[in-house]
Amino acid sequence: MKLLNMVEVAKRLAISARTLYQWHWLGKNFPFVKVGRSLRVDESDLDQFIIEGKMRATSDKRPSSTKSLSEQELAMERRCK
Repeated sequence: MKLLNMVEVAKRLAISARTLYQWHWLGKNFPFVKVGRSLRVDESDLDQFIIEGKMRATSDKRPSSTKSLSEQELAMERRCK
């Protein structure tokens, strides 16, 4: 397990770190981990967040791949081991 800081996560998502802190403050559904006074994100949780965010069209909320979400989760777990 690798924990990323907010600057690293922001770079990967192409957003500002401030936006991430706002998401945390607003209670957005994002996989934050509190370590002492710092916020971190598990790299595998971030990868899953990105996969779930992929859509075929704006009206289609399913992941873009033809695999089911559970198959994607299994593939992510295998890569992390």
